[in-house]
Amino acid sequence: MVEVITYKGDIGQMNTVFKFYLQVWVFFAVASAAALTMLQTQDETPNPRRTAFANGWVAMFGVLVLIGLFYPITATRAKVTDRYTFGSPAGLNGMDYMRTATYAERGGDLVLEADRQAMEWLRANVAGSPVIVEGNTPLYRWGSRVAIYTGLPTVIGWDWHQKQQRSIVDGAIIDRRLDAVKQIYNTRSADDALAQLKRFRVTYIYVGDVERGFYEAAGLAKFDAMARAGQLQLAYQNDRVKIFKLGE
Repeated sequence: MVEVITYKGDIGQMNTVFKFYLQVWVFFAVASAAALTMLQTQDETPNPRRTAFANGWVAMFGVLVLIGLFYPITATRAKVTDRYTFGSPAGLNGMDYMRTATYAERGGDLVLEADRQAMEWLRANVAGSPVIVEGNTPLYRWGSRVAIYTGLPTVIGWDWHQKQQRSIVDGAIIDRRLDAVKQIYNTRSADDALAQLKRFRVTYIYVGDVERGFYEAAGLAKFDAMARAGQLQLAYQNDRVKIFKLGE
């Protein structure tokens, strides 16, 4: 069905396929398990030709299962080795790789440990779901990292994904949010920044390596001036990250 029927405004059937095929394959898996059991419990008169035919199918099935096992056995290490996180501490904590990893961006290295410490502070000290503002980056980069690892809402996340998920809505709406984030960081006017921050009900402003790499230094400097003037509060700081809080 999904080969010919798609959601209005979908991009190349992608979201339709994702949403429906995931369910279909679950049903196929359940049906396959039931079918295998039924094949093993058939109560028929023994027939040599039928038995040989069945044994052939069982052997083929075993080969297919064995081939299927090659991927998790051989690909896991290759996949891990292919990532820049290879050699990071092992374990189930999805943030541990940041302790040793760096990310190359615009001719420099971002030290992810600084972001990890700041994110851990947010996770431990922020209650509820206050809005944060963080820098936006091109696709498949280190952008939206604070929202991803803390779960806090942000002014704009992965902009192309937002346009995909809301493809029936004018994409200019997303572009205007990108411009608003750019203005918050780049403007040298505290009043202009405050107007945008209040518009989106922002509570925390995140300034780290990403923001310094994508926005103007003169614009970022205003946050320190705003903190000295009592318009913002410096809520957290480490060697590479500052988090400012906007009061009520």
